[in-house]
Amino acid sequence: MKKKYTYNLFMMLLLSSFLLLSTLSGCNQAPSAIKNITNEEPTLQVDGSLSWIRHVNRSQPEEFLIPDEIQEMITDYLGVYHFSLAKLSEEDITSFFSQDSPESIKSALTNQAALHYLITLRNMLPHDMTIPEFRIILNPVSLTPFEEEDRESTPDLVTLTLYEHRYQHFSFASPIASSSTRIEHHFVIDVSSKEPVIYLHQKFEDADFLIREHFEQFFEPAEAEAFNQKLFVSNLNRSTEDLLVLAKSNLSNRKIALAEQNSDSENQTLLQATNDYNRQAAVAYAMEWVDPLKIKRNPEWYVYDDLGGNCNNFVSQSLFAGGIPMDTTGHIDSQWKWYDNRINSRQTERGRSPSWAGVNEFYKYVNSNTGSGMVATTQANYYDGELGDIILFGYNGRWKHAVIITGIIKDDDGRVIDYLINSNTADQILYPVSAYGYYEITLIKIIGFNE
Repeated sequence: MKKKYTYNLFMMLLLSSFLLLSTLSGCNQAPSAIKNITNEEPTLQVDGSLSWIRHVNRSQPEEFLIPDEIQEMITDYLGVYHFSLAKLSEEDITSFFSQDSPESIKSALTNQAALHYLITLRNMLPHDMTIPEFRIILNPVSLTPFEEEDRESTPDLVTLTLYEHRYQHFSFASPIASSSTRIEHHFVIDVSSKEPVIYLHQKFEDADFLIREHFEQFFEPAEAEAFNQKLFVSNLNRSTEDLLVLAKSNLSNRKIALAEQNSDSENQTLLQATNDYNRQAAVAYAMEWVDPLKIKRNPEWYVYDDLGGNCNNFVSQSLFAGGIPMDTTGHIDSQWKWYDNRINSRQTERGRSPSWAGVNEFYKYVNSNTGSGMVATTQANYYDGELGDIILFGYNGRWKHAVIITGIIKDDDGRVIDYLINSNTADQILYPVSAYGYYEITLIKIIGFNE
């Protein structure tokens, strides 16, 4: 018998999210506060679409459109990718790539490996991660001749940069609408024949990043070695399976945490704070400064999108909006502040601490801070999170991404199944934590603050 799920969300925030997303979906009907969900259909029917929007290139005064043959090929390629991900049934995407060079073959196989990894990871989860409805909007940024430092540009290759804006319903979280803004794609396209093919493709998203970094770090042969496709495939498969083994181990740990959720006092933090954290205000801020079709930033703060990512800056702003005061006392690792963009280790209301915008540094602050300032812990049960708490994602022992919980999904017994989050840099709105490709995940439980 399949589980039913209910939703614990602030309805005002949820309704505001749906109003934002109505520009994508054409649907402005808000869900009820509590809804039982069951999946009784024998097969998944996916309603998905991909469309392009016109764009003004920063370097060009007029709008430009991608040539029809390129637009059709990219639409077909991403269509196969997204329908495959929606059904959690892997399809071949390598056929869209040129087979005439080692670079193209490597790119094709690496993109296939990222799709395989993400589908396999989502199929490991206890809840249904299929996507019965999605809409993808492709926003072209530039189309230019392909150039590399060590080779001359060629008229047979062009570079297409585009942003993908994604709107989707996950089966286990329906009818909640999740959106992702500005997923960056770089395509190099071979236009030497009537039908263009992909020469290279790089997507800047967590699963793709993991596949590339792990392979390059542990398995990729030296550049001086001649390309051996059989060896490349073997190493890439080993690298991907390594990641999946690690992911499975971490999922097992979370299953243990789920079984122990709220079970006894040993899972409850002993930390106390003299002042409460305003979770509603923090979540309201996190909902305000995201948008499903554009990057939306508070002009009162510095933006770190092009300096390693804006994720922890966004989290820190949300915590500050929730009443957590800046902390200027102690060693630099025990400070959490932003007065301007210059690093300042002195115990003064000047500059900033690394913990404000850095994910690893924020984790270090939470674990090292005592006395005044934020009171939080990384030792709480993963499933004891509340709205306004923080989730960190990592890889290979280093924290890479920070998000804030803006929704909680529970089963009929009131047990947490998953969290919905908001984030920057590729902005997410009410996006499931379990949809990420990162497998190292930790909860930062915010208790409050001391004067």
